[in-house]
Amino acid sequence: MRQENEAPVNRAVQGQWNLAVCSRVSTKSMGRERLKRFMENDGSLARACAMDVRLLKKSGAEVVPPDYEIFGETAGTAHGMKIRIVCREPFRPKVSKILREKLSLSKKDFDGLVQNGRIRMENGGDVCRSRLEEETTVLLETVHSQKQKQ
Repeated sequence: MRQENEAPVNRAVQGQWNLAVCSRVSTKSMGRERLKRFMENDGSLARACAMDVRLLKKSGAEVVPPDYEIFGETAGTAHGMKIRIVCREPFRPKVSKILREKLSLSKKDFDGLVQNGRIRMENGGDVCRSRLEEETTVLLETVHSQKQKQ
């Protein structure tokens, strides 16, 4: 039995628990379409809520990034290119982590390329701080070696 002043605790049962998505919210403020999706147990809405990191942290869940794979041609930093990153999942890692992994760059080398303007976000955002969106575009300028400059 819970004491009066004791907060409710989410108890995980085989990795599952009830997650309060909306609490004490007027159904009118939610919007007709969103309410309908909740009432019909819309799969995409349930998935979005289940993967909402802010909501999970607020409920006291431990949030661990999922495993992921990076598909596409592996390119070095010697060619100028536009890199389009598409993410269909709500997981939002930092763009810099994905790029460093795909381009096989150390943090130091990556940071140097960013500081020199060789790697930048197409939208002007900060490559080192930006999180992956559903679609993110990064510009990679040609990197000249010392031999090429002579």
